[in-house]
Amino acid sequence: MTGVQTCALPIWEGMLYAYAACFSFALLYNLRGRRLFLTTLGSAFSWGLYLLLEDRIHPLILTFLCMTVVATYAEIMAVVDKCPMTVYLVVGFLPFVPGAGLYYTMKYLVEGDITAFFSKGLHTLGTALAMGVAVAVVLYGFNTIQRIKRFAAELKERSGRRKAEKSGAVTSGKSGSAR
Repeated sequence: MTGVQTCALPIWEGMLYAYAACFSFALLYNLRGRRLFLTTLGSAFSWGLYLLLEDRIHPLILTFLCMTVVATYAEIMAVVDKCPMTVYLVVGFLPFVPGAGLYYTMKYLVEGDITAFFSKGLHTLGTALAMGVAVAVVLYGFNTIQRIKRFAAELKERSGRRKAEKSGAVTSGKSGSAR
């Protein structure tokens, strides 16, 4: 059983449905123009990746992988589009939200089927954790890269100041001795 229940549709059709669903949500999210197209495009491609690999990889690992793709896309597009990452992230993770899992978890609880409740509940929790951890890993990775870039720029600036001070000291030393 997969983490996100799918039916036997061609991948392109599943991507089209994911695009349409996320497009509708993005309209409610008040996105317009180019941003509306780009946010939903990321969710459609990540869902296509899920559909392509769902028979080959464990559902929780696949959810983690696809959410890593969504979060990376969101981070890159946020920089390119000069907007908050959450605009792309919220729309991008919609196809992966374990809504059916949560529904069936509660259904089994109400019916008193404790074994099915715990089984479905743990799987739903695992899916949600995979999504959250994937986003956290990507954010940490991009944050680390930004820190390294800032540190390298700071080192370069310090090195430039030292060279300027040395050349300034030599010049001022010569002019000081000429007085």
